[in-house]
Amino acid sequence: MHTTSQTQQSSAPTRIYLITHSDGCWLKAEYTVDQAEATRLARADFGDDVIVEPVPDTDAAARKLASRNSASPDYWHDLMPEEVARRVLGSGHFDFAVAQGPAFCATRAAGAWQANLPESFGAYHAAKKIAEQRKHVALHTFDSVTADPSRDSRQRAAEVRYSARKAL
Repeated sequence: MHTTSQTQQSSAPTRIYLITHSDGCWLKAEYTVDQAEATRLARADFGDDVIVEPVPDTDAAARKLASRNSASPDYWHDLMPEEVARRVLGSGHFDFAVAQGPAFCATRAAGAWQANLPESFGAYHAAKKIAEQRKHVALHTFDSVTADPSRDSRQRAAEVRYSARKAL
């Protein structure tokens, strides 16, 4: 007769347990099991003289775990932060994409969408947003130059504004 030994995981959610040793030392550990199984595992790892208690949900570590276990970001819909986008694309390529402008970033985002790469899509979408923001800042800067009464500066500002609007 052939038997296989399988470890069945409990359907209990991941919790943080405070493991206190008899000498007063303690640590916090994550287990995806109920308290009885966590006690058994902690005793196997740290000795028989430990006390295992679940950490209350108000604890900072428990809140951090809960936020980490919550739904992961959906980069098809959620805007990726700039720091994350820089890590996904690489800082140099991210700067290059932003410098190329929103149209370049939109094209790359479309390619990432077709290739089913949500992280790349989110990174190029974030780069596009930043490129658009920089274009608008440039437009506002040149709008302030038009307040200068000299005709030459107003003419140059109008040309730059026109080319910047055309680039958007």
